[in-house]
Amino acid sequence: MKYNEISKIEYSAVALGNFDGLHAGHRSVLNKAKNYSLDNNIRAIALVFDVHPKTYFGKRIGLLMTDEDKKKFIRDIGLETQTVSFDEFRDFSAEEFVEIVLKNKLNAKAVFCGFNYHFGKGGIADAKELEKICSKYGIEVYVNEETFVDGEKVNSSRLRELLKSGDVEKANKLMTQNFSYFLEVVHGQKRGRSMGFPTANQYFPPDLVIPKFGVYASTTEIDGKIYHSFTNIGSRPTFPENDVRSETHIFDFDGDLYGKVLRVSLHKFMREEVKFSSPEDLVVQLKKDKKTAEEYFSAKE
Repeated sequence: MKYNEISKIEYSAVALGNFDGLHAGHRSVLNKAKNYSLDNNIRAIALVFDVHPKTYFGKRIGLLMTDEDKKKFIRDIGLETQTVSFDEFRDFSAEEFVEIVLKNKLNAKAVFCGFNYHFGKGGIADAKELEKICSKYGIEVYVNEETFVDGEKVNSSRLRELLKSGDVEKANKLMTQNFSYFLEVVHGQKRGRSMGFPTANQYFPPDLVIPKFGVYASTTEIDGKIYHSFTNIGSRPTFPENDVRSETHIFDFDGDLYGKVLRVSLHKFMREEVKFSSPEDLVVQLKKDKKTAEEYFSAKE
């Protein structure tokens, strides 16, 4: 959406940021905007770009969630989303952004952002500059301090590092939810079915982070019901085909999932992806993987 297509809003509380991963720091910003809106009987809005600024300039950072997922989770928190074109906004000066967008279009009474928020052409303006400019227009500014969980800094870059190293449990704690992906199930070679372990195959979008290759204890949501499962992420070296995908074996489920869009949530990294000398050896390991996952979920209950 271009700035001139944004409908004039009576009054709003606006949360600013990329919100990639919706970690604990993001949620604090969004919740403060929502609570302010409730206290003042105005709309709560999260202003987000249609693309991450870094990906716009050709850098592959590995997003923590798809755009659709981000909007869904923001709505679940209780805010509307206004998605705007980064291509157009990237040349706005900091002053223009505040005057044209925050004041004239969104009619913001208050804006909320993280301590490391940057905006304006080239990203040269920071949260202090936001406070300075907004004061001219009577807009309150609330800057969230750096967030820590169990003594560790919370930011999207750290989450990517954790996922790429396989430490999904710590990543989930910092995100305050399980890392997940909501993707279509595609046809595979049906090898898993022939070995007694049918799988739901999903391809990662090119801009989404790919966790460390290996096998994870996971849960899979099908038509609103949560099933225990285990998931292999990688290139399947026993049957090399030069592509990367997620393959999930779902416990106590038998049905056709092709074409469905499923949410798979990763809970714990169980082992590295390895090449087996034979399909029979792989089946032996898959049985061990299922048992390990079952024991993990049993211990959580």
